[in-house]
Amino acid sequence: MPVSNPRNLYFDSNTPIDRILGTFEGTATVTAGGTSSTPFSTSISERTLFQAQYSPDSGTTWKDFNIRSFSSSLEVHGRSNANTFTVKLDNTTGGSNRSIEYRVALIAKPDQGDVTPQPVGAEVIFDTRLNYQKIKLDTSRAISVANTNEITEEFEHGLGYIPKTRTFIEIASTYQGYAAGLYDAMFFVPRVMSAGATTPDAGVESMSGVYLDDDNLYVVLNNQSGSGDFSGTFYARVYYDD
Repeated sequence: MPVSNPRNLYFDSNTPIDRILGTFEGTATVTAGGTSSTPFSTSISERTLFQAQYSPDSGTTWKDFNIRSFSSSLEVHGRSNANTFTVKLDNTTGGSNRSIEYRVALIAKPDQGDVTPQPVGAEVIFDTRLNYQKIKLDTSRAISVANTNEITEEFEHGLGYIPKTRTFIEIASTYQGYAAGLYDAMFFVPRVMSAGATTPDAGVESMSGVYLDDDNLYVVLNNQSGSGDFSGTFYARVYYDD
């Protein structure tokens, strides 16, 4: 049954929500002008979606992964694989060593198989009155782009406003220097694909190769890398939140 006004919805067991499989925290460092990889064990036997944040100031301020912030020299992103999550730091224009704290929540994919959930920290609070986690569209699609080609994939949500989303791309083998794994699409697409990509429609909100308007979510993949044909799986999750 459609939700007529999600802002008035407190709990409806027919409306799916995110399933958090475990939460993890730790620290990572990177040298001046370098990159680093900090893997940690998840004990979850498949790749998963995720929400991750980092703090460069001992927990005073937090920002989402994939946003170059606090300093133009530092970028933080993540990669999900079976039993392992890797925190990647890029400090290639930096003049000093950097250290961060991170916190990561692993979230079930729409096609998630049997996994063993891990402990969830006390700071993860679910309150349906805040209207988060209520999922309108939860889907995945195999995608392929021949070398030098561009495609636009469209996903209809039909909400009538621009909603909150999570989008990911999963690759089975190394491509353009990125190892096999599941990545946040708003990090992965612009670095691997979207140079020169066209905007899919008028009135969209741009998010680095992933676009939204009042009725649809789009991902534009422009394969001008010279690294051969690309294939992977795109995950699109659209929430009732705006």
